[in-house]
Amino acid sequence: MIYRFSKPIFFIIIAVIVVALSGCASTTNNPMLGVSYNCAGVRANNSGDSEKALKYYALSIKANPNYAMVWRNRGILNWKLDRDAEAYADFLKAGQLGHSEIINISGTDYTIAQIAAMAANVVAVNLYDAKQYTEAAQWWEKAIAAYPWPKYFERLGRAYVRLNDNTKAYKALDQWLEHFPRYAPYKNSLGLLIFDDDQRGSVRDNEAHYGSEAAKKGDYLTAFKHFSKSYALTSPSTLQDLFRGSVIRNYQKANPKPELPEEARRYQVKAQAHMTAGRDKKAITAYEKLYQICPWFPEASFNQALVFGKLGEKCKVEKTSSGKEYFSKAVFWMKNYLKLAPDARTARTAQDKIYAWEAAME
Repeated sequence: MIYRFSKPIFFIIIAVIVVALSGCASTTNNPMLGVSYNCAGVRANNSGDSEKALKYYALSIKANPNYAMVWRNRGILNWKLDRDAEAYADFLKAGQLGHSEIINISGTDYTIAQIAAMAANVVAVNLYDAKQYTEAAQWWEKAIAAYPWPKYFERLGRAYVRLNDNTKAYKALDQWLEHFPRYAPYKNSLGLLIFDDDQRGSVRDNEAHYGSEAAKKGDYLTAFKHFSKSYALTSPSTLQDLFRGSVIRNYQKANPKPELPEEARRYQVKAQAHMTAGRDKKAITAYEKLYQICPWFPEASFNQALVFGKLGEKCKVEKTSSGKEYFSKAVFWMKNYLKLAPDARTARTAQDKIYAWEAAME
């Protein structure tokens, strides 16, 4: 199920007309009239008269179609009124005209391009729920063109699966896996199942059942393999956390241990290369993706903790901050390492690192 993004009500107050004038192009028919109508629209909107505000915004655009602020203002009003397609067009136009102001939604800052993508996504979700998959796919393409949020690739893939367009569905899958690679080891064997709402759940539950049966027999390696598929087929949720726990428990009991999948090894090598070259934040990104694929792999947590600790120390030395946010993440990942490998030879070193980082945060 795809859920619609809830939208708060926006109130726009333009206090200084000089600031508004900075958005005007010099080649317009009547820029001053455009500003006046825009301000009248703002006043009407603030007084609760949305229809009158829309009329004034339309007059402002007619007087000065290159005035980015009025496109932005009308976009916000259209979005508040659930006119999402119109809002998308307005936000897109504002961005094309160079509008760069950040818009805050529920405490989070977004660019005009991100807001345009969010509006297009709402249109796509409604169309998908109405089983208009062709139109839904078109709107998710628009959303991605405005701002390529990874979740939109997943939704686009689902639409193309419904349309039996496997070529485009696999393209969306590849783009989505670059951001959320947990399913990567099963792309060849399970194909587009991750996008199939009808079959994914039953396959996931069957794999979990086979895993439980194998664990009862003491065949922990087989159990690990089945639970790994269940984990990969589950979106982030409490259920995914349960499957992750089953994967980890059976990994710890398995003998011999499972090998690292090729897709995970790719991120391991990339992370190590970034660490060696001092590209710490890129190393963290690679380790995060490695952890997505293999949450049972202890070294991913250990090395990620070391990188966060290094970043924390760097902040203290350069006096850019206390480094607390990095040290707290270092502690989290090192504790996770000890959960995964409590009997490892490096367990004593890991615990001492935790003590040191905790002291650095005092």
